[in-house]
Amino acid sequence: MNKILTQKYDREFTISLIKKSFELGSQKIVEEIKNSGLLGRGGAMFPTGLKWELVKKRNGKKFIVCNAEEGELYTFKDRFLLKNFPYKIIDGMIIASVAIGAEKGFVYINEKYKKEIEILKNLIKEYKKENLLGENILFKNYKFEIEIIESNGRYITGEETALLNLIEGKRPIPRLKPPYPTQQGLFNNPTLVNNVETFSFIPHIISNGAEWFKNFGVENSYGTKLICLTIDNKKVGVFEIELGKLKIYEIIEKYATLKIKDVKTVLPSASSCLLFPEKFDIKYDFESLKNNNTSLGTGGMFIFTKNFFVFNEIKKIVNFFVKESCGYCVPCRVGLKRVYEMISVVENLKNEKLSDKLDSIKKLSLVIKETSRCALGQSALNSLISYIEAIENGKYRNLY
Repeated sequence: MNKILTQKYDREFTISLIKKSFELGSQKIVEEIKNSGLLGRGGAMFPTGLKWELVKKRNGKKFIVCNAEEGELYTFKDRFLLKNFPYKIIDGMIIASVAIGAEKGFVYINEKYKKEIEILKNLIKEYKKENLLGENILFKNYKFEIEIIESNGRYITGEETALLNLIEGKRPIPRLKPPYPTQQGLFNNPTLVNNVETFSFIPHIISNGAEWFKNFGVENSYGTKLICLTIDNKKVGVFEIELGKLKIYEIIEKYATLKIKDVKTVLPSASSCLLFPEKFDIKYDFESLKNNNTSLGTGGMFIFTKNFFVFNEIKKIVNFFVKESCGYCVPCRVGLKRVYEMISVVENLKNEKLSDKLDSIKKLSLVIKETSRCALGQSALNSLISYIEAIENGKYRNLY
């Protein structure tokens, strides 16, 4: 069975996990997570164990933040986990608290997830009643509290430092790095920020061990990944797949139940670059996608069939990032809006005029990508740039 995140377990298992965490202690937990090779599933792919170690080594008060904003287009995997496996997130945070020495944790959750927020709040109440959260956890001299903070529905707060600013009551703009949150995060204290999917792996790794986890996936992409499939703007569902074991075309055939000849292009996530049929034989893992000039991102995969007008969706993506920009830096605030204005007038252009206009759009997009303050501006136009390059290379006729 090649599933991890979608395996259920009961409360007795949670109790045994917490007891085991106390027995292992801080250093051994961090070593186990490091040895597992678990990469963060929020999009940046930073080694989870290394991040935990960096926070552990700092002195003073520490915090844990679970990022459950999930505001990106086509992505709804965290909502799936919050609804069906919320206890894994809480257990992962408790284990993390033992590992780094934090007494306070926050779950920063998308305000649109009303049902999931209620589920999480009720679960935290249950954990407190059962001495699994709060003071004297499992009757030991150990304390860890979790607080739910509902987001204001802004995509930018998915960026960890913008999220920290908002929790502090400040304007949600990304901070310059360094210092990193592991050094100076929430209220200037060392802070561990991981997303929902990352925390959900932790109970399984601590229960079964790092080597067990590395039996899943491939080198540099260990474990499984939740993918959210959307076909021509219709949500298909959330699926757990083992990294590096399936190729793009196999995902299309198995989970989207489409024939390859009917697919025009694939966008691995809203902030990544398009993949065309000649690349459908690459494996779905972090390294393979990176080596093919795109990225796995958050796992929100959009599949375009040959009946769908790709350009309209690219415009939608650009407009999304225009609206979600925090407005702090000029390249993102002004540049994205200008790009959207430019692409909104090209549909009626033909031949040389279209070619010139697309060239201008691409040049401006590349400037924005290189000069924006944070990952939003740096990745917002990836799909557009790859689309224009596809036209330049003859994959599309005009704006097909």
